[in-house]
Amino acid sequence: MAYESRFYIVEKSSVKIDGRTWAEKIAMFDLCCVPEISDIIRKKYQPTDCYIYEDNEQLLEDCYGTPLLEIPVTDMIELIEDAVHTKYYRRYIPFLQMLKGFNLKDWGNLVVLHFGH
Repeated sequence: MAYESRFYIVEKSSVKIDGRTWAEKIAMFDLCCVPEISDIIRKKYQPTDCYIYEDNEQLLEDCYGTPLLEIPVTDMIELIEDAVHTKYYRRYIPFLQMLKGFNLKDWGNLVVLHFGH
């Protein structure tokens, strides 16, 4: 079974509980198995200081016990654009268009969280 990637687009709030920042889930996109992206993310990006709720439970780590990794939206766009130029994968374009659809000036602190499953 391959390592799959789900991405949550969240807006980090100013609410802190136990040193962690609550983030509101805005959108979710499942890219499935994309090692060319997930490998870069696991090497380059740090665990987030925020949490989200999934099924009424705090989500702090992925299915493998790895903390959620935080990627700036602009970095995520760049990663997907690079991937589009190297390999065709039908899920890249819809995800890229969704990310580009956010006017970052309209959002306080929008980030992408990586969740492996």
